[in-house]
Amino acid sequence: MSQQKEQVTVQIPLEALLNILDQLPEDALKAVKQRLDERLQTSLPSVVNDPTGEFWRSELGLHILREADESVSTEEVRCILGRLSSSLAQDILKGREES
Repeated sequence: MSQQKEQVTVQIPLEALLNILDQLPEDALKAVKQRLDERLQTSLPSVVNDPTGEFWRSELGLHILREADESVSTEEVRCILGRLSSSLAQDILKGREES
């Protein structure tokens, strides 16, 4: 008798999952972390998963680095983006029109 592997999807709130993970022993957490790291390496866009830094040597990457303002924190960007009421593109166009 052959067994077929069936997939089952269980919906669980993120907070409940995090609470479950908090209860795992350290070796199990390391295994979970390794699986997540492997998943992220294959699911992220190549610009994020770029161990050689090839993107940052490209024309676009170099342009971004030249234009980047190191004095602006991630938190400041989040605050600004949080104030946007419509799409980012619409708000940028609106800001340009007002200038």
